[in-house]
Amino acid sequence: FEHALQVQPRHQQARLNLANLLRSRRDFEGALANYQILKEQSPTYPWLYLNLGLTHEQLGRLPDAEENYRTALRYNPHFAKAHQQLGQLLLRAGRGPEAILEFRAGLQSIPCDADTRLSLCVALGQAAAWDDALRETRAACARAPQELRFQLLLIDLLAGCPEDRVRDGREALRLSQTLPRTGQPATDARILNVLSEAHAELGQYDRAQEAARAALQAAQSSGDSALIRQINERLTLYRQNRPYRISSQTASAPGAP
Repeated sequence: FEHALQVQPRHQQARLNLANLLRSRRDFEGALANYQILKEQSPTYPWLYLNLGLTHEQLGRLPDAEENYRTALRYNPHFAKAHQQLGQLLLRAGRGPEAILEFRAGLQSIPCDADTRLSLCVALGQAAAWDDALRETRAACARAPQELRFQLLLIDLLAGCPEDRVRDGREALRLSQTLPRTGQPATDARILNVLSEAHAELGQYDRAQEAARAALQAAQSSGDSALIRQINERLTLYRQNRPYRISSQTASAPGAP
């Protein structure tokens, strides 16, 4: 990148790539210096402001990150990646309704963006908009039937939603039993985890504990501490003959931190 810039100092992509490389190496001072040069040369370049936002997030400067994401969208209102990043920032800040608007805007630009669609489904759960969350998740499964994350989230909603009208333990069990094991411990742990939720929703606590113990073993093999914690929490419930229920404050994709 430096050689390219020596030959052509105003090479936009080379300057951005160099700044991003420095950021990935945690040389934030060098990254910000190169972003500043690019800003002076290309002040309306949306990718510049997206990456500035990412840098400020890494540095914990969340208001600055939000400002840069919004600047990226000012120069390109259809910039799906900026909508996604801004939505995630807002969601983590507890500003769910605003996050939902950003995710929906991103999907208008790129309807097939699985990450943004998953984020929308999770955000709707955090907003306790359970019917909308279920509808969006079903639609996501239909749009991308090969996407395991959507299937896990659908089972999680059917088995663990706090609203009675949304839950359907039989469908959750049927769906979870159709998911094939992958041989990847972290993935298989998530599959077994939602299987345990489905059994518990149907009052089958012995089977729920069996599935959860198998999930725990797989999670321990993967070293995923957040997933291990979640499964242990479910096991405690099952031993007390209690089903798992999603909390809107902590709703997330199954197995996600």
